[in-house]
Amino acid sequence: MIVQPILLWYLLLIILVVAAIFTGWRIFSKPISNRRAWLRRFCIVLLIITACFRPAIPGEVKEWGAPLVDVYVVIDTTMSSAAEDYDNGQPRINGMRRDAKEIAKKLVGARFSLITFNNKTFVNSPLSTDVRMFESAVDTVNIISESYAMGSSIDTPIDTIASEITRTKHKNPKRTSLLFYLGDGEQTSDASPKSFASLKPLLGGGAIMGYGTANGGKMKTPSYSGGFDDFYLRGPDLKYAVSKIDETNLKNIANQTGLPYTHRQTPDSIDAVVKNGSVDKAVSSSRSFDGYNDIYWIAIFAAAVLLAFEIRNIYLPLCKLQNITPSEEENRE
Repeated sequence: MIVQPILLWYLLLIILVVAAIFTGWRIFSKPISNRRAWLRRFCIVLLIITACFRPAIPGEVKEWGAPLVDVYVVIDTTMSSAAEDYDNGQPRINGMRRDAKEIAKKLVGARFSLITFNNKTFVNSPLSTDVRMFESAVDTVNIISESYAMGSSIDTPIDTIASEITRTKHKNPKRTSLLFYLGDGEQTSDASPKSFASLKPLLGGGAIMGYGTANGGKMKTPSYSGGFDDFYLRGPDLKYAVSKIDETNLKNIANQTGLPYTHRQTPDSIDAVVKNGSVDKAVSSSRSFDGYNDIYWIAIFAAAVLLAFEIRNIYLPLCKLQNITPSEEENRE
């Protein structure tokens, strides 16, 4: 059972205590014949106060109109995302952008946040149900210039993801967090990647999505306008630099977070990713909530019965007084 007071609970208790004190005073200061009447009146007040607390008992499970889900889409914007081995020679970033927008279209009603990372992590778009704003943020995602690249690590966004989810859950603990990590798993930093296991307790579902091929692809240098120049990146030996997907790293992230891994090589349907077991379960469970049936009407009904009895006890003597004839009054005198 739960209560949902229509007024502050302590105000209701104050009213009840005052009524109890007043009733006690009236009972012990009046003849015994009036005690039942005052007890009845106190019961009326008690029942009305009980109804004001709005007691309810568990009922059927109900559903919200929109899922209470927060979706965090994390995109790798390091130089390797420019590798042209997605869908017959397109840059990997094209596939990431497309899939990110498809995720938003499939999870209608959820809130979306876009996080990107290269040398640092950026929250490009805070949580919002505005899908157009999210898509605009995705369209403006740019790959870091080779001039600023200092070796990338796949674990760069861990702290930011954890911070964003924790802050949101503190305000809305009932909301479920989904994580979609879009990257190629390539670790060019000398340090070994940190574990993503710390994120697992915070997540209700999602997916780790890999882009690229084992053969790899060449990378055009990013332009300042957001596109690519016509020059391919070369290494110190003047040979074309080639980036290859590291599925071992991506599968490790999947194992550490408890999320499924999927390889995205062509712009086919995203349904299998969005409707995987963890996402479906998270969305359906976030829509449902325990319904409660109000039982305050029982107290109202009982109070109405006692009130009707009280009115009757007041009304009948008045009627008798009105029906007394003058001769009866003289006889009484």
